[in-house]
Amino acid sequence: MMINLMFTGYLKKKEWVDLLENFESRTTKVDDVSISKLEDLKKSRSLMFCLPKAKEAVPYDGFQWTGTILGKRYQPVYRKLTIEEEEFNLIKCCEIKNSHFKKEILHLSDKTIVHYFLEDMGDLLIPDGSSVKRPRISNDDAEEIKNNILPLRTSSAAYAIAKEKGMNVSRKQILNLQRMVKNSVTGKSGRRVVTSLETIRNLEQMDPDNLQYHINQAQELVFSYVRIYETGVKLFASACPTVGEYNDWIQYVDDLESDSNDVKKEKLKKVLLDHPSGILFPSRLYVDSTYNLSDCYVTILLGESPHFRTKRSEKPRVYPIAFMFHSHRDSHHHEMFADKLKAFIAPYLVGKVAPAVLMDGETSLQIYADAFNSRVVRCDWHVIRLLSHKFGRKSAKTANFYLYGYKTGKNVWKCGLLGSLSQDQIKCNEVWLMETATALPKLKSGMILQYTTSNPSETFNKLIKSVIQKPLPVTNLLERLDSFCSDKLHEIRKAAFQESDYVSLHQDIRGMDQIQKKTHFEKVGLECPTLLSFDPPRLLMKEMNFRKTDNEEKKCEFLKILSATNDSFVIQDSSIALSQPNRVVLVACISDIFECSACNQTLPDYICRHMLTVLEFLPEMDRRMQLWKMEGVLRGDSGITVPTKSGRKQSDRIGTKGSSNNHIRRITEVTQMTIFDSSEEVNSDISGSISDSILPDTRIDSDLIDINNQSTSIVFGTPEQQSLSDSTFSPLLSTTANNNIKSSTIRSEDAKEAATIGTGHEKWLERRPRRPPKNMKKIAEKEVVSILKICKKPWCMEQSL
Repeated sequence: MMINLMFTGYLKKKEWVDLLENFESRTTKVDDVSISKLEDLKKSRSLMFCLPKAKEAVPYDGFQWTGTILGKRYQPVYRKLTIEEEEFNLIKCCEIKNSHFKKEILHLSDKTIVHYFLEDMGDLLIPDGSSVKRPRISNDDAEEIKNNILPLRTSSAAYAIAKEKGMNVSRKQILNLQRMVKNSVTGKSGRRVVTSLETIRNLEQMDPDNLQYHINQAQELVFSYVRIYETGVKLFASACPTVGEYNDWIQYVDDLESDSNDVKKEKLKKVLLDHPSGILFPSRLYVDSTYNLSDCYVTILLGESPHFRTKRSEKPRVYPIAFMFHSHRDSHHHEMFADKLKAFIAPYLVGKVAPAVLMDGETSLQIYADAFNSRVVRCDWHVIRLLSHKFGRKSAKTANFYLYGYKTGKNVWKCGLLGSLSQDQIKCNEVWLMETATALPKLKSGMILQYTTSNPSETFNKLIKSVIQKPLPVTNLLERLDSFCSDKLHEIRKAAFQESDYVSLHQDIRGMDQIQKKTHFEKVGLECPTLLSFDPPRLLMKEMNFRKTDNEEKKCEFLKILSATNDSFVIQDSSIALSQPNRVVLVACISDIFECSACNQTLPDYICRHMLTVLEFLPEMDRRMQLWKMEGVLRGDSGITVPTKSGRKQSDRIGTKGSSNNHIRRITEVTQMTIFDSSEEVNSDISGSISDSILPDTRIDSDLIDINNQSTSIVFGTPEQQSLSDSTFSPLLSTTANNNIKSSTIRSEDAKEAATIGTGHEKWLERRPRRPPKNMKKIAEKEVVSILKICKKPWCMEQSL
């Protein structure tokens, strides 16, 4: 039996005390509350229920007590209720779709009391089946799913088994529980691609020098493939500091370590004045492994150069140096990759040093720093994430302030410490943290700002996955990834002749001549500096093999022009013996383009050294003409046309014939027409066209006659008969039309006076006065009047002009 107390509001403390003294007689004991048990609330206006001790703060009843509607937030209010020195939790709720329907919940030590009531004259709105919230999953069912159903299963399989056992769960609840089960199967299951031994053998035929593979004892294929970009290596080597510069900075930091805190601050502030970005050597390496590109791992090495900037962020440009495909995450794959990188980069790093290698918390990546003899800087975000996985979120959150510093209430920054970790935690990670994540190693690496992340690597991986959106076979992945990296390097080359939309040179070269440009390009490590200094056409640079052309440029130092005419050059190559052929080469102009007698036509593959020597010898205008003709060999002149809109006005519309009426505006009131626009410019521009299209005759008198004549509905030249009783007249229209006639007449007279005798335009001006601008005339002509009713001859009188 339900007891009606008629409490149509939240209970006060005294009322709760009276209720608890006799709650057994004043409440109804139930196991749970459902919508069917609240149907009597419409009559009784107030209901009390006594439930077993509820585990949820707000027991489920089918209604929605939390949410946002029209920007207003509804959520329970939590209070403390003290009765006889004992504190209880009191929760007050309001149904989000019915502000008159409320409840309050009192959690006792062994029971829960719920009070439902309707305020004022409010009514109980029963929700339909589609909007009823699903009840929360019970703790017993949740534990059963987490411990026995989800492990080693996907969410779909776990949902099917839970339904078979009679559990009332949803797929969303299964997904929420799956986040707490580490050994559950997440993502799409099943292999998308399979790399077989046959695939690797095909790859071996393409590039055997950079591939290693074998079959292990478990009969698994183990392979690794390396691709290194010489362009990226040169760019990185040119950006690295010299050994002397780096050692001077290390000595400066060692001396700084023994100074007092005030002296340290003053010295570092002076360094920051010269390097406001906080990075002394913006020539760092980034290494990271990415996943889900194929059935193998991909490790990518990125470089950084201060000579090039990303246009959007104005930060030093990051570019690919090399990548590796590897089937396992074992360290021997990274050792092989690091050894190949060291052997390839060593000739370019003579007298220079790589200041730092940035990486995440993967310990096997330490090998790359050892190979380059560089310092390791760990990503601070990954350090916190590893601490969170190993010691829990609370420990990591607390450690964040002491590891990287924090700001006090007085706006004072406190330097980071390792004080929040326990002694065991410090001993476990002491060497790793001290050598890679503390302030001193970062400062010796040239990073004055202490918080460091591997964000460039993560961003580069994200860009790759935006292009490669699904796992691919190894051979296809190699082709796509090589094309992606080559495009990124080509953007840097395009910056040299100011054709890149994403990269720019840090130093302005617009005022440099050809020799100065060549010297600068050699300094920043660009391939083909001579050719780039010519400002070559874009298509010529896109289709060319830069490695071959760069090798040809290096041989130009042995060439010498013996004689030169307008269309021929005799060149001697001192690197070739006297008895060998091609020591003396002729470069002559054949079919309006230069050709080499020794190399013949090398385009579009590369430009030979003899042609480069001739191009450098030519004056600038002749050189540009020859480069344009070389580009014509690549593109084919048959496809060259004038621009698509050449010969048209800018005001001409763009589109097809079917879209010509897209902007027609239909109006129902005469005052909506453009001629009644408040702008004087619009009125004056379209006055002539309106007067020509509306008025039946140009002979107009100032008086109005015969308003009751037969009326018509005008759709600009298409009259439609209407009944006489519907005739109306607008004085505003008549006044405006007269003004437009006068304006048109004045224009015609001004045009005639402006005519010049003997030019042949006098008759044309008399026949056709000056028109308004074309676009405004079109607007006026396409305004369709649907209910405009005026007299047929409201202004006509016999008067000759």
